[in-house]
Amino acid sequence: MGQVVLLAERALEHVQCSKTGIRTRENYNSIDSDLENMLDHLLSQDSYSESYCDPTTMALCCLFIIRQERVGELNAQPGSKEYLALQAYRRMVWDTCRESLESNKGADVNRLSYISIFCVFYCVSALVDQTESYPTCDEIDRLVPTLRMFAQKWTVGCR
Repeated sequence: MGQVVLLAERALEHVQCSKTGIRTRENYNSIDSDLENMLDHLLSQDSYSESYCDPTTMALCCLFIIRQERVGELNAQPGSKEYLALQAYRRMVWDTCRESLESNKGADVNRLSYISIFCVFYCVSALVDQTESYPTCDEIDRLVPTLRMFAQKWTVGCR
């Protein structure tokens, strides 16, 4: 999990730097390749489990976020190869995020990993933010129990 968190930091830093116009320390290809290699490793080792928002989901989400930013940088037009590939990838990531969040709806909130869930929520927000592939209202409604559990554990001060 630690290696995935470090890769997530690199991906999110790259995206944030790109959005703010700050020069990035690493290039896109390096981060993308490392995330792909990590996913290949995680999937080949069958290291994903029934755990809530596991490292595989976290790595997949970060790979989507960095690729989405790249398509924006390239100003890929609807119908282009890059654009269509991202749309297919977006659907796959949405399904993966949804399954990850729904996998343990009845789980003890103390089992939930803040960093993993936050990364998945960040990815879901990036998915929802794209008008080309809005999830359905039913899909969003299915995330509500998870959001309530998240708030139950990490809300400070007010309810």
